[in-house]
Amino acid sequence: MAYDGIVTRAVVRELQKNILLGKIEKVYQPEADELVFHIHTKNGNRKLFASAGSAHARLHFIESNPVNPPAPLSFCMLLRKHLQGGRITAVKQKDSERIIEISLETLNELGFTVSKKLIFEIMGKHSNIVLVDLASGKIIDAIKRVSFDVNRVRQILPGLTYQYPPAQDKQPFREITAEAVAALPQDSKVILRSIGGISPAFAGELALHTGSDRAAYFEQVKAQIEAGITAAYVYEDDKQHPVEFYPVTLTDYETSCAELSFDSMSAALAYYFSKKESSNQGRQKSHDLIKAVTASLDKMY
Repeated sequence: MAYDGIVTRAVVRELQKNILLGKIEKVYQPEADELVFHIHTKNGNRKLFASAGSAHARLHFIESNPVNPPAPLSFCMLLRKHLQGGRITAVKQKDSERIIEISLETLNELGFTVSKKLIFEIMGKHSNIVLVDLASGKIIDAIKRVSFDVNRVRQILPGLTYQYPPAQDKQPFREITAEAVAALPQDSKVILRSIGGISPAFAGELALHTGSDRAAYFEQVKAQIEAGITAAYVYEDDKQHPVEFYPVTLTDYETSCAELSFDSMSAALAYYFSKKESSNQGRQKSHDLIKAVTASLDKMY
């Protein structure tokens, strides 16, 4: 899948248009690594889903209502204490990275206005959701605490100063010039190693273009994302299993997959992950059933 810096940018632009100045009314934690925020905006209520799962980390709007545990988990209780009733003042992407920052203003126990930042790091097995106090820059807590034993370079623990993940030695896609993109060889691996924040799928798409044509295409995609996308795409194989998603069409997948169009990045992500997780659950149930039958047969013989 390709939840890269470009998808992140598309999601950020969508959030900026829909929840800026919105008020967080409720916070839920359906699973240990998932959160759902109910946000009241001038255009109605929105549900924002976040996952720090190693396989399916993401952030997007949802329409459904995930099932919550009988009692709220500890991180959920902490977020309710610090964020419930808070107003969203900014939504930003960190450079071209898969990091989304939502800044909020809330009232503390004494009734004074304080500023917090919720940071969503969408980075595979290193994904995390971290609550930071803006005045001190210190971590209040995280959905996944990372100790020295787990990571000697970067710890995520209450009381520590928040530090961003180490930057990659690439030119960020939001900063690289069209001329530099045009000068790259027609090799997707070289393009992927050269431009920060893009996925292998988009690197392959850029490799189909050359010279000034590639530069124009790259600038067109960036402008389209900044303007706020009006369509996003999911690609399914012949068994209707989702294999990829992106805010622009991907030529390689058009020839081998069915292309489904959605009117927002969130709608595409919600569809992709619901189908993906449903398929994974089906495989898990099949595995469990086979295991149970095999164990019964072993006892008989």
